[in-house]
Amino acid sequence: MVWGLMSTAWLLLFPRHIEKYVSQGVTPASLGYDRVRFLGPVFFGDTITVTYTIKALDLESARSRSDLSVSNQRGELVAVAEHIMKWVKIEPTVPADNGSHRA
Repeated sequence: MVWGLMSTAWLLLFPRHIEKYVSQGVTPASLGYDRVRFLGPVFFGDTITVTYTIKALDLESARSRSDLSVSNQRGELVAVAEHIMKWVKIEPTVPADNGSHRA
């Protein structure tokens, strides 16, 4: 359950900023999670909060690293991870000529 919410955190942030990324000609692609640690149990009925913090941008390799932390309703840290993103250039799309135009 916690793992899925960690992944969902980015997916919820991305749509808010998609126009900005696309207008700059890039889109993020997840390269995965590193240093994943489950530090405590999460029980049915717990309320958990995922915090997603971008900690480093490497322009040369077009990658970013972000810290994720998951806390329960008592403020206890129950999981942590690092998310690695690759910023991929978007190639402009050209409509295909399907021969439907008339001279």
